[in-house]
Amino acid sequence: ISKMLIYEPYKKVPLSDFVNELRFEFPNVPDDIFFHHNRKTANTAARQGSLIRRFALLHPESCVTRYRLESPDGEEICAILGIYEEDCCHGVRGVTRSYVPPEQGCLRACGRKVAWYDDVEEVLHIDPGHCGSQFRIALAVAPDMAACELPKSFFDRHFELLLTGAKSGIMLMSGRPWSNLRLGAEYYQTFKHMLRDAAVSVAKHKMQVAIKMNFGKGL
Repeated sequence: ISKMLIYEPYKKVPLSDFVNELRFEFPNVPDDIFFHHNRKTANTAARQGSLIRRFALLHPESCVTRYRLESPDGEEICAILGIYEEDCCHGVRGVTRSYVPPEQGCLRACGRKVAWYDDVEEVLHIDPGHCGSQFRIALAVAPDMAACELPKSFFDRHFELLLTGAKSGIMLMSGRPWSNLRLGAEYYQTFKHMLRDAAVSVAKHKMQVAIKMNFGKGL
């Protein structure tokens, strides 16, 4: 991993912290099913609601203009929410308008000629003339389906959302002693409403911590 990209890990909690209430409600369900549906719900919520947002901090290397964004802890990058340039002469300038951190409301857009992300190649491009700058990249990320831990924000702020989605998935499993298609469908509708509200809340709420993450290496 390039030393020009730096990160700070964010807090996570083990999957087992999310299953105690599920065990009480579904005493005959194996833990691996609880874990699967918690992972699936967390991934869906993070992808559809952009609930987990992080920053990558990039110091471009001289003459290196292409960077692969790869999460160091296995998280899936769902979206690039914004790219911002910092330099000693002009301060911070927004390269994209899609997301502006509330704590930096004075950003000035400077266009895609400075930095842009190729969704097909999954590569971040930096204009050669700006390799001396520093870039902040706002990202929406999601835990993958093999995760043994989930971001702590799910436990602190979206616990009921996660449980509701997991309950829905468990009840909608067909042919099991705990199957309940009617109630599972009701839980699913509740989950969708909760996810919509959570997404709006996260979009409006000022990030409490701007976390810098390392997402790969120069190509």
